[in-house]
Amino acid sequence: MSIQNEEKVVRFVERFQAAVAGDGFEGFFRADAGDYAQATLNALLVMQAINTAALLRQAMWVFEGGAPPPEQNARREALSQIDETGRSVLRKLDGSFRHYNDELTSSLARYSRSLNERYCVV
Repeated sequence: MSIQNEEKVVRFVERFQAAVAGDGFEGFFRADAGDYAQATLNALLVMQAINTAALLRQAMWVFEGGAPPPEQNARREALSQIDETGRSVLRKLDGSFRHYNDELTSSLARYSRSLNERYCVV
């Protein structure tokens, strides 16, 4: 993987973490960070944040077809169509995210350290 792609992994995960920590999964999907939901899921897997990746995957399943639209306005419209069961799932996942946020922070730090070790000349 190139340094540019590895940096994207970090950016996707940092934006995801900030959005979900601030406004929950619904907030992530409403924000422009949600444009990259699938790329963020892949980034979490690359970073080996398996539990958090599972939460994001479950959140994506509340959308028709099992994935949110990649375009923000379409995704916001799709969010407005989610029934109470789907909203309940998202709220439950928000609580689970708080439980795994430390794990995600550790995975992000470990991944960032590995990048520094690989690409920084000492």
